[in-house]
Amino acid sequence: MRNHLDNFDELYEQYVRPNEELFRENYLRSCLCDKIKYEHCMLDFVPISNYEYLVMDKEVGQFRGTYTVGCSQSEPTENTVSSILIADEWDIRKVIPIIFSKNWNYIYFVLNQSAAKFASFFKLKDFLTNLPSAVKFFLDTEEMRQYFLTDHDAYLPRKIVGAQSEKYEAIFKEIHDIRIKSGVPSNNVFLSICIPSYNRGKLALQAVSAVLTSQYDAEIEIVVCDNGSTADVEGYQEIEKNEDSRLRYYRFPKNGGFRYNIMNCLHKATGKFALFTSDEDIIIPENFEIALEWLSNHLSDTGACIFSSIFNDTYKWSTLKKETFEPGVDAVIRAYHTNYITGTCLNLDRIKELNLFQKEETLLENYYNIIYTHCTLSVFLGLRFKIVNSDIVLWRYGEKCAQSHDWGETGKIVNFSLPENRSLLMFDAIKLIKNEVSEQELLEIVENRLNTHYVMLSNLYTLPKVGSSFLKMYSWVDICVLHYKKCLRFFKELEAEGIIQDLSAFIAKLDKATFYWLVCKRQQRLCTPEENLLSSLQAQVAKYDYDKGTPFEEIDFEGIGKEVNSWVKEFSN
Repeated sequence: MRNHLDNFDELYEQYVRPNEELFRENYLRSCLCDKIKYEHCMLDFVPISNYEYLVMDKEVGQFRGTYTVGCSQSEPTENTVSSILIADEWDIRKVIPIIFSKNWNYIYFVLNQSAAKFASFFKLKDFLTNLPSAVKFFLDTEEMRQYFLTDHDAYLPRKIVGAQSEKYEAIFKEIHDIRIKSGVPSNNVFLSICIPSYNRGKLALQAVSAVLTSQYDAEIEIVVCDNGSTADVEGYQEIEKNEDSRLRYYRFPKNGGFRYNIMNCLHKATGKFALFTSDEDIIIPENFEIALEWLSNHLSDTGACIFSSIFNDTYKWSTLKKETFEPGVDAVIRAYHTNYITGTCLNLDRIKELNLFQKEETLLENYYNIIYTHCTLSVFLGLRFKIVNSDIVLWRYGEKCAQSHDWGETGKIVNFSLPENRSLLMFDAIKLIKNEVSEQELLEIVENRLNTHYVMLSNLYTLPKVGSSFLKMYSWVDICVLHYKKCLRFFKELEAEGIIQDLSAFIAKLDKATFYWLVCKRQQRLCTPEENLLSSLQAQVAKYDYDKGTPFEEIDFEGIGKEVNSWVKEFSN
């Protein structure tokens, strides 16, 4: 009986040698031919069919099964920002399922002792072309190490496949530390963490320090925009002195306001997404991985994502309901509600695609845009792309509530919260999209803005110190009546512009919302039972007059109030 080696040599002479010239030609076109000579390759292949081969291991004189070029390589559907390292593994068949499990940012092979066998696969026609395009091969560990130390734009592998994964994790930790101390910024940023700040240096320093604990380097940058601070500047000085290569600090000569700082952050950001955080809040870098994974899978169809938060370490997680708002009216309405800036992540690629930087420049007099610039951009994005609530917890509220001239001080009513300015915010918010949506969609948006207007004003009654002051300054009935009259004028202006055809439908929404909010539950918590009874009766009598045919604007609320007061006094006596 012939021995195993006789069969091996016979197959080699009969099937490999006739194809050796072709194998050599294929190999000499490969990316490894300059590093490993053809003669040093330790595998050969017996053709079985066009793409299937019997694998022959010349080093030990054994057969290693079969290999089919391009076999079972379905296109992956999941994207990822991460790169992967295949370490010290010659058998491509073992790692094919992992390689094709995701659309990796890059696939790296470090060969070392497996080089002579792995290189042999390049003898086969179309071997490399059947691998993903983002692939790079290193002959040894030192070559790989020097590559990542030199190319600061390359993402360090987050997944390592191989028997010595701990060894390579230590190498990448060392490279990460060297990179962030190098002062060389990445030109391949995926996520920009934007921190607009003013007169909060100590808080801003805490926010920056938290982000800088991240093990990501080339993938992220931290953009701090100091809006001309004149107080609490020591923290900014510490930020400016920090030489971490991921940190970009910009100081502007004077306070240009909220809108100015937000837009400066976005203009300075170089990532595909810009994640905003107020300087008093803290980003949770341990959750960057799942956030980046999610964003990489929604780069093309998502305009903005709102990440969840946690109040502090002693409270339970405070997550948003995971929800997707489709482009159009649903996404626009959600975008209006991104008032609190922390956790709002805007798609910078889509902003540039839609020329929203230029569009925003035309809105310098729009009061809504001045106060809620990030919401304006989210609204425009929502017209064309999805807006998403994410249950990924990416930040927590800071331990100390911030105070600044931008947002007002604790216990005081900030300027934009006054009723007259809230009315202007509503009208200018609607002006953003009045020419972008259908009349029916505009009606839905108007209804949402009406209720939001009253929600925001009524919330003032729940704030310590503010509520009682607000109650003394404004009669809730007067707030509702004055806003009604302003809305009526605004709707008639839209009708004159040709935006509204069916004015009665808008007035009906206005009437419904106003009567609903006339009896304000939040106001009642600060009033006596008698005062609440008077306001409730006044609203009910007004509604009775309305149902009998009196237009809202003709209802004599003052007269009704006096009559109701007289009835109650007479009844009490």
